[in-house]
Amino acid sequence: MSAAPLRRPLHILLDLSGTLHIGDTPTPGAVAALGRLRAWLAGGSQQQGGSSATPARGSLRFCSNTTKASPAKLRQTLLAAGFAPHDVPEAALYTSLSAAARALAQLRQPALLLLSPSAMEVVHDEPGTEHFRPSPKRLPAELDAQERRRLEACTAVVVGLAPELMRAEWLDEAFRVLSGEYARPGEPSVERRIIATHRANYFRPAPDAPLSMGPGPFITALETAARIDAKRTQVCGKPTAEFFQGCLREMRGAEPLEGERNIVIGDDVDADLGDGAVALGLERVLVKTGKYRDGDEKRGAKPPDALHDSFAAWVDSLLSQESGQ
Repeated sequence: MSAAPLRRPLHILLDLSGTLHIGDTPTPGAVAALGRLRAWLAGGSQQQGGSSATPARGSLRFCSNTTKASPAKLRQTLLAAGFAPHDVPEAALYTSLSAAARALAQLRQPALLLLSPSAMEVVHDEPGTEHFRPSPKRLPAELDAQERRRLEACTAVVVGLAPELMRAEWLDEAFRVLSGEYARPGEPSVERRIIATHRANYFRPAPDAPLSMGPGPFITALETAARIDAKRTQVCGKPTAEFFQGCLREMRGAEPLEGERNIVIGDDVDADLGDGAVALGLERVLVKTGKYRDGDEKRGAKPPDALHDSFAAWVDSLLSQESGQ
């Protein structure tokens, strides 16, 4: 009996906020659509003894720039929105927050963390390096002498989505860290760096809520004030090529396979589908939910490869196409 022909490997990089859900609310049809997609990707029937008669058709990762919550809490949000636990395993979450934590560990410089309390849980102090974790309930003027020394010892700033900390007092402290205002005479010179979880300019916090500012404009303000070249800022999330490459390496566990098909899906033509997605030649799918606005598909350096009303509509289209092959 001849072996079944090998399928073209399929890797799906799926945005979360705005694409799969908005707050605690799934986008239209998303819960059932994710279940159908997961079942289809898993492949076909089972042989006796539990081995798969047909190989899996592909793999999926949730690629999120969400930095207000740790991966564990992000999964809890998905469960609260109605997604089945087996459809949203924590191991399938690939976030810019985790990537930023890895980058900071490699940098080995004490940093001021402009992150939400939940996001700060993902960042750990390295031996000899103590990061400063500001509280949104306190202002810099309220720090005691020991806290002030720790803050002024920082030589890097990590910026994520932390609306409570994006106020003049803490942005001033970030500027002073980055401009060397707190450097002491005789200290070794060190490059002062910004690590950004992502540079999205805005997001939609709830289905019926107006758009809110993301971390992007605040990062630009710090770069301008501290005279830091934007190219020196380490952006860890989408749409950088490094983020997508890291996710694909995790999915395939090896070098790229000939003929593999890599698809990225999101609601933001720039933050989800821009730069790195274009450079790597990923198939780019824009959905008209979340922060999508009329005409977004016509903006940017390159239009998306496909436009759908929702994630569920895209799943219907994909499965319909594949069933006809």
